Amino acid sequence: MHDEEFISWVINPTSESDKYWKAWLEVHPEDKPSVKLARELIVSIKFDVKKPDSEEKQQVLESIIKGVNKRSLPVSSKSKNGVLIITSIAASLLLVAALATQFYLMPGKRTEEREINFQDYIVKETPRGTKMQSILPDGTKVWLNSESKITYGSDYGAVFREVKLEGEAFFEVEKDKAHPFIVHSNGLKITALGTSFNVNSIRDTQSSEVALVSGKVEVTIADDRKGKVILNPGQKVIHDPKLPTLVTKEFSVDKELGWKNGIIVFEDASFDEIKETLQRWYGVTIHSQLKNVDNWNYTGKFDNQSLEIVLERLAYIKKFQFKIDDDDDNVYLYN
Repeated sequence: MHDEEFISWVINPTSESDKYWKAWLEVHPEDKPSVKLARELIVSIKFDVKKPDSEEKQQVLESIIKGVNKRSLPVSSKSKNGVLIITSIAASLLLVAALATQFYLMPGKRTEEREINFQDYIVKETPRGTKMQSILPDGTKVWLNSESKITYGSDYGAVFREVKLEGEAFFEVEKDKAHPFIVHSNGLKITALGTSFNVNSIRDTQSSEVALVSGKVEVTIADDRKGKVILNPGQKVIHDPKLPTLVTKEFSVDKELGWKNGIIVFEDASFDEIKETLQRWYGVTIHSQLKNVDNWNYTGKFDNQSLEIVLERLAYIKKFQFKIDDDDDNVYLYN
């Protein structure tokens, strides 16, 4: 949990690090349960972390170095349906391990943050199964969901405050009346002064949504002023390229913004929606042999839960079984 190379592999894997850790696991198969637990902790860490002082950091790290010996952990047992059960001793170490991971993932030291300069542009992106918090040069805070990317100019804030978004992100915009903050995403132009809002352009339907939490934003279809909508807090706008106008409605805060705090919310969700969400959230590929999934309409909420717990609840309600292959991040569903 305090190995920066391991954290980097979990959050931002490369072909080289992938080969190394997979080879390491082949040599140490008895450590797979511990590695799996550590990976889930790292992926599920919340972003609103209080910055610790140097003394707190040192105390936590010393307690791990002195007190945690992975060889002393008991072997995990399995339940009747083959689902891994974490032992009580391992569970007692979760808080210490999570705190240590948070210290390594502080803003400014996040290993998942990839900043690539292409002459005039800066790109920040997240691979599948990871999320990222970043601060733009003007102080605007950005939370990127998995498989998302923002691009902005190297002169951001000097004259313009504009970003291009692919995927989903939550913005807390720093106030600057002289320089409006503009997001370009999937045919939409979102303009704000000082506000907080969520933009989602990752759904398979190719539609985009903008949900406003505070302040006011102006949403237009590209540069078409006729399609302009002014949102108030608690409202969201939906842009479907198949429809001629923007659609405005109320939204559920948990459902729209829960991802930022590690919460998954499903409301009358189809099997395909659940499958796609879990794949992005946990960085896995789901293979299904299930029949009769056309009318799932599942409603449920998961607050910072592991993939196994989510699948256990779904399997109990929808009457199916599953298997998680830790070696290649594949999940198999069967009747």
